[in-house]
Amino acid sequence: MVPTADRPAARLLDVRMSRRRFLAGGMSAGAALALGACSDDDPGSEAPDDTGGDDAGGDDAGGNAGGTDGTGGDGVDTRVLLTRWATDPFALGSYSFLAVGASPDDRFALQAPVSGRVVLAGEHTDVDAPATTHGALASGRRAAGLLLDVGVQGPVIVIGAGLAGLGAARTLADAGVPVVVLEARDRIGGRLHTDTSLGVPIDLGASWIHGVDGNAIAELATAVGVPWAVTDLDDSVIFDRDGRAIDPAIAVAIGSVATEVLEDAIGRAEELDADVDLATMVDEVLDEWVDEGDLDAGTRALVLLELRRIVEHEFGADLDELSTWWGDEGDEIAGGEAIIPSGYAPLAEALATGLDIRLGSIVTEVVDDGARVIVTTAGDDAVEGGAVVVTLPLGVLQAGSVVFTPPLPEPHATAISRLGMGVLEKVAVVADERTWDTDTDLIGVTRDDGRFLEWLDLTDLVGTPVVIGFTAGTAARELADTSDDDLVDDALATLRSLRP
Repeated sequence: MVPTADRPAARLLDVRMSRRRFLAGGMSAGAALALGACSDDDPGSEAPDDTGGDDAGGDDAGGNAGGTDGTGGDGVDTRVLLTRWATDPFALGSYSFLAVGASPDDRFALQAPVSGRVVLAGEHTDVDAPATTHGALASGRRAAGLLLDVGVQGPVIVIGAGLAGLGAARTLADAGVPVVVLEARDRIGGRLHTDTSLGVPIDLGASWIHGVDGNAIAELATAVGVPWAVTDLDDSVIFDRDGRAIDPAIAVAIGSVATEVLEDAIGRAEELDADVDLATMVDEVLDEWVDEGDLDAGTRALVLLELRRIVEHEFGADLDELSTWWGDEGDEIAGGEAIIPSGYAPLAEALATGLDIRLGSIVTEVVDDGARVIVTTAGDDAVEGGAVVVTLPLGVLQAGSVVFTPPLPEPHATAISRLGMGVLEKVAVVADERTWDTDTDLIGVTRDDGRFLEWLDLTDLVGTPVVIGFTAGTAARELADTSDDDLVDDALATLRSLRP
């Protein structure tokens, strides 16, 4: 049965695949399927594991960071930063995704006002651009518009000084409505976090502007005089488990098969009576192709690794978590994938100019007594207002660390429980010499444990040897059990193993 929600079943291939592809050029499916004879002993047959990057998806990613200095085994001085977004109490993840059983209707439910005094905002409430910075900004502006439409009387309390909160506060303030912004952290930005402690700006949260043509973030950057640079996601090299560069023709061929498998899996799922996870459908297609002799077992494994690399690092979630009906969503914006060399911080600062922002205000309760709202913080301080815009991340809402009185309505509570919160962690390496130089923007690494599978080389953009590695989904969550020192050692060993 075809899904019956207002929007047709979205296809992972339509938007996300175009953003995350390392593979350049094109090879026919027939040529790709001929790879079935490759053996695991042939280094050219090694396919990349689940490598990926920062979007929405992961646009809206980030976390607590720890820094470390040292000299690698190659004698090159390095400085390293790590993120811990999965355990950051003010994020509890990086950005949202549609899990099995969820749909865009859940995001629509979260857009609806809780009452005339309480509205929600955040990337998880945006349908057009979920899990992105421009989706977060749009959600805040939309929430502010809802309050303005009903003639809200200030002050309006905005919970959170990320892009959603700042967007809401800026819109209200510009309309003449008094605003108070309560931010739990000691800085603004939320899951935007530009760190300069290593001497260069490094975005530990959101990195990319996903499409610059008509993108609100690109327009904001232009308005405040912050330039961006388009990255070439096809300019890449992928290394096998032994640190050797994979033959580009092999990589392209495996990618071609992976694309067909994904398309077949999603097409089959649209005929089912119930949503299933993407892993189930992918396995069904791969098993059938092996049974029919179109793939051998070795190539099946390589194609699955490629699918995990493409998809899981896009969404911060595993194949077996993602909805096949609705796993991909939103509208693609043209104009390329852009990085802001100076970091996202100037954009947040521009939105925050002149606002009453109270840092270190950890909200514990939101009360709507029917005539006003009362927001209580961890210090038992209370702020009263005519309305409140709640921009708490989905992970925080799911944890229930903020009490709502009365409780959130059932449609809102159900939507919060059904949506997934993905995780994308980063390791940023600043060195006095670019030992990883591949003359490409992106570096793919093949590892079975899922760590540090994609690296973004920022050296040419910032003028200093800088590379950022990504880990997503379950592999990212498991980093919480690894010490900073061990993670740094592991990341640097991965870089040193590459032989361009």
